[in-house]
Amino acid sequence: MGDWEINLGADERGSLAVMDEESFLTHMGRAGDLIGARRLEEAEVEVLRALGVAAGELRALHVLALVRFKLGRLSDARDVYRDIIAAAPADAGARLHLGLIALKLGAIAEAIDELETAGRLEPNDLRVWSYLGLAYTRGAQTQLAAAAFRRSGQPDLADEVERGDQPATSPQPAAALQLASPTLLPPPPPSPTPVPASDTAAAAPALPGLAPAPGEPLTVGSFAMARLAPSEPTVGTLTSTGGGMVRLQVRDEAYVRADAALASAGTLTWDRGRRRQRGRLTEAWLGADEQPFYRLRGAGDVWLGLPDRTVTALLLEDDILFLREDRVIAFDGDVAWEVGRLPRDGLPLVQFRGRGRVAIELGGDPVAIRLYPERPVSVARTHVLGWIGRVLPRGAGRSWPGGPMEIACEGEGVMLLEGARLS
Repeated sequence: MGDWEINLGADERGSLAVMDEESFLTHMGRAGDLIGARRLEEAEVEVLRALGVAAGELRALHVLALVRFKLGRLSDARDVYRDIIAAAPADAGARLHLGLIALKLGAIAEAIDELETAGRLEPNDLRVWSYLGLAYTRGAQTQLAAAAFRRSGQPDLADEVERGDQPATSPQPAAALQLASPTLLPPPPPSPTPVPASDTAAAAPALPGLAPAPGEPLTVGSFAMARLAPSEPTVGTLTSTGGGMVRLQVRDEAYVRADAALASAGTLTWDRGRRRQRGRLTEAWLGADEQPFYRLRGAGDVWLGLPDRTVTALLLEDDILFLREDRVIAFDGDVAWEVGRLPRDGLPLVQFRGRGRVAIELGGDPVAIRLYPERPVSVARTHVLGWIGRVLPRGAGRSWPGGPMEIACEGEGVMLLEGARLS
């Protein structure tokens, strides 16, 4: 198996690297000023001009959704948040806002689904539990509503719901959509508000209904609810489900590492996967003998996870990505891929190009280090996760004076490393 000849063109960089950043920021800056002046219709025009420079740019989509919400065009705002989630399924803020809008439009099932997902992604955001309590109340799910209100630090509302009353007060519907700063970046999650000591036990669970009253055992339903992974049929490919797991929705074809597959559903055929090199499938098996890959065909779902490790999903948008083969868990059939080895080292790698999704395992908190053409970087082999862009890594060899730094990297891009062990 030969080494790759790594020769990446400028047209293979991500969309943000080739857009007119100055023009984009100019339009977004004007939009921020107009929003501050409450000239929302004009602000919307500037955001649309920014999107004309950088179609699909998430910063602009977040602001466009906010403006349309403030204009009272809830259905239009909902459509934009759906576009954001399609591009970034783990965006907890977008899911919170979409859940709020669905709640205001009376789409209770959608509101509950989005807010539950936001809770799995950001369990410490008290706004999520407050809105989820209201959604559960309107969906006549009294016990879950009470647990969610307690989790949000509102025990009085929980007591009202348990007595069968409609809450006398409710979350402030506009609070979750306040613009954070004139830079027009998506607002960061707020710091949780203090919870009274008497309510600490009720506020601890990651999902509503988990915590029992002091001295009482955990119910079976609460135990299951706190760990519930989405299983309803949906449209998509790889999405994070929380708890260090991902869900792969197979459409036609995907590849999955067998040791990470927890469960599957649907009409799927499983065949041992073969390696692809120089655009062709070979006779060699993909993956090590103890970690074989399977090629899945058909339509269905697979839930992926590993004990004591985190599995996460990455979205490629016309990117080029190299990963250690032993860190790849799954990838969908849309992304172009082939295998190879690190020159002068032999480390097995998988190269991904184009658009698609890839699931990886992490044994430590990831670290990204930027490379510049005039400044090479050396890295420790045991910490290498992969790299993005026009990076030219080479195994250092015996004469390399870099000490424990065994791989010399040149070019322009980002090295991905595993740092401290994940807790």
